[in-house]
Amino acid sequence: MPKLLQLLQIYLKTHYISTTIEISCFFKIQPKIEQAATQLAKLGYVTRLEIYRILVRAGHNGLAVSAIQQQLDIPGSTLSHHISRLVKVGLVSQTREGRVLRCQAQYQQLEGLMAFLSEECCANSC
Repeated sequence: MPKLLQLLQIYLKTHYISTTIEISCFFKIQPKIEQAATQLAKLGYVTRLEIYRILVRAGHNGLAVSAIQQQLDIPGSTLSHHISRLVKVGLVSQTREGRVLRCQAQYQQLEGLMAFLSEECCANSC
């Protein structure tokens, strides 16, 4: 058992908290928080948010990188840099169709992020 987990169990036992519930909740939620924070951080740039919104509007077929570049009027190297960051966190995927590089928004990731952000909505309003 990892040292951190052992220390957490000892702490929880001394404070009369159910270790099973608290530990499982802590370790189940923590990766979601980290993933959401990473995805939101990558979307935290105006250009990346514009790219992502363009791809969401484009639908499941996505858009060629050249079409995105035309809409944003930014250098190709800058666009490539921003798209690669969105690909790295799973918000965008790319497929090559001959000489055309097509980008698609990953709706499942978007839905997961939105669900995470709203899953405890109004939980403390009682």
